[in-house]
Amino acid sequence: MLVSTRVKEAFEWLGTVELEELDPRNYRESYWGLVILFRRFVDLGQPLSMLAGAAAVYGWMPRVFGGIENRVLQPILPILRRVRDSKSAAEAHAAVSDSADPERLLRFVNGSVVGTSKFLHFLNPTVAPIWDSRVARALGLDGAWKVDRDDRYREYWAAIAECGEEAPSALKTFCRSPDGEMASEIRLREYALFLKGRAP
Repeated sequence: MLVSTRVKEAFEWLGTVELEELDPRNYRESYWGLVILFRRFVDLGQPLSMLAGAAAVYGWMPRVFGGIENRVLQPILPILRRVRDSKSAAEAHAAVSDSADPERLLRFVNGSVVGTSKFLHFLNPTVAPIWDSRVARALGLDGAWKVDRDDRYREYWAAIAECGEEAPSALKTFCRSPDGEMASEIRLREYALFLKGRAP
């Protein structure tokens, strides 16, 4: 995957389209709603709170949420705390990749790498990118068998964190929260790929 090249292409492409037509406001607002939900209510010490966060993330997905098994959750809690507390994408990525079982960790939300990537992102939006079929499509990967793989997500995570492309100011403005908070660079890169991947 040439993530940096694809991010640059997506940023350039976004300069040629009307952002409001690509993404209705309610999608952006629901993103910030999930950020606030995780900040205020998702407590890694409370399994029911984590279940609520995972269920909220699944509201963005076409699959039915099946829950989180406690036996799976307990061994990964220290790693989730490291991701939550990480100051950089590289630190968070290392916490996951260096864990004893990264594949199991990256499937703890309903057995899905996509669902888990969203949980990790909302746990710490500055360090963990969202991974889904639209992002994968923008990177030239199509088909569920190519998307729902922990190794693909970890490769993408490392590459998008190292990507030097800075989002255009129009995208930064477009993606601000209703309160004026700026989206992280990781979110802006991923979001540009997402929009490019969902375009006809």
